[in-house]
Amino acid sequence: MSVIILLRRGGQAPGSSVEHALAIDAELRANGAALLEENRPETQGRANSKELPKRRESPRGEWDESRLNCDVRHTQYVAPRDAVSGETIVWSLAALVGAYLLYAVTDTVGHYILERSGESVLLSVRSRLAGHLLRLRIPTLESLRVGDLISRVTLDSTVVRNAVGSSLVQILTGAITLVGTIAVMIYIDWLLFSIVILTVAVAASAMLLVMTRIEKASTQLQESVGALSADIERALTGVRTVKVNNAEEREHEHLTELAGAAFAAGMRAARLKALGNPAMHLAVTGSFVVSLLVGGVRVANHQMELSGLVSMMLLAMNLLIPVSDLFNGSVGLQQALGALSRIESTLELPSEDNDDIRQNVIEPAANSPRTTFHNSPENGYLALEFRNVHFSYDERKILNGVTFSVPPRGHVALVGHSGAGKSTVFSLVSRFYNPNDGDILLAGRSYIDRPRRAWRSEISLLEQNAPLLFGSLRDNLTYRQPGLAEDDLQRAIELAGAGRACRRAASRPRHPSRGARCSPLGR
Repeated sequence: MSVIILLRRGGQAPGSSVEHALAIDAELRANGAALLEENRPETQGRANSKELPKRRESPRGEWDESRLNCDVRHTQYVAPRDAVSGETIVWSLAALVGAYLLYAVTDTVGHYILERSGESVLLSVRSRLAGHLLRLRIPTLESLRVGDLISRVTLDSTVVRNAVGSSLVQILTGAITLVGTIAVMIYIDWLLFSIVILTVAVAASAMLLVMTRIEKASTQLQESVGALSADIERALTGVRTVKVNNAEEREHEHLTELAGAAFAAGMRAARLKALGNPAMHLAVTGSFVVSLLVGGVRVANHQMELSGLVSMMLLAMNLLIPVSDLFNGSVGLQQALGALSRIESTLELPSEDNDDIRQNVIEPAANSPRTTFHNSPENGYLALEFRNVHFSYDERKILNGVTFSVPPRGHVALVGHSGAGKSTVFSLVSRFYNPNDGDILLAGRSYIDRPRRAWRSEISLLEQNAPLLFGSLRDNLTYRQPGLAEDDLQRAIELAGAGRACRRAASRPRHPSRGARCSPLGR
């Protein structure tokens, strides 16, 4: 809508103020069409230096024509407000909705990729650890605590996953933001930037000292949790012994002490982290104050623009965000390094596969024929033979030149007092250990040139206290051969005289909490 400023010249207009207003209104109505035409964009250029056409004679007074002279250069044609405003609002809302949807999709996809990466790392670490633990040498396993090994698979791997899922991202985003902020600060004023970076560097050195101690405290925390897990596993495994000896209170006190040790280690890590936060804030605040003082002096001496000082102050305060991300991410990374050191030490433990590789033993293919002893009398091979075998646990001698043989068919009994070496013989036959000297032959072939898996595929071992693995009796009976046919399984049950026991077990209700379900052949 055009606005016309009427400048009154000359003497007083006749009549009252109401008459003056009516006269002006009549003049505007009479000249409205001409004014709009002059103010349109296509004709505005031609009207910039022209005056409005003279109005018609006013019936209400004698007015000087110069009173209504208006410079049309101060007028502008404006399109209808309703149409323009409505169209602008629609496009603005559409842009906002589109930006929000783009943010929502990007944020969702980013979080999913991040979580998937963390879970993939967790799966890889746990799978590798579980496979390595199952392949450890028996002497190595006997020297370690099972609960501690379990905590490395479960708890330590979770700490590493959290580092990948959050700590590394915090470090990356903080570093990018910090680099961008530093670049802008250098561009604005390198002198103030030098003061800021010097202050931050002093605090960062203190934070690095805290970081190294956080890693040590985190390692102690993981070890304390591992010891607690190991003792809980020991107490629950021998819970019958604990109860029959009325040792519940003693075990409870011992486990409480271990939990207290884990708590103390956790508090040490928490105190160190708490010390890092004020150092970080002090660095940023100190740099801000020093920059303000130095920058104020430079502005007063006309060595720096005030706008530049304001920008530097805002950037100095903005340093708190990336520095906080770097600190928190570094704390999580140090905790992960403590857990990772325990995982790496586990993976470095010697396994049976490494022993076979050192002996240059190549494992036969899965479909290779198994050794049979039906023709042993003809070829002269014995089922099993010990030749001058020597073995000791550390410095304690157990077997000293033991020699005996087992025929392909028949029964051989090993009789001796406790500690004579009966169980050691079975451990050597099962290749849990290797003899210090001498040789062991299976079907005429020495153990030296045979991998453990091929050797064990030719023997069967029934332990004195045979454990029941969690699952059905079918799972336990077919543990050696999971694909055993139904008829072969039934025949084995009857030959073992276990048919009645299996039928009786089938009639009992299931107890999922027990090691093996009562259903004899249920899957």
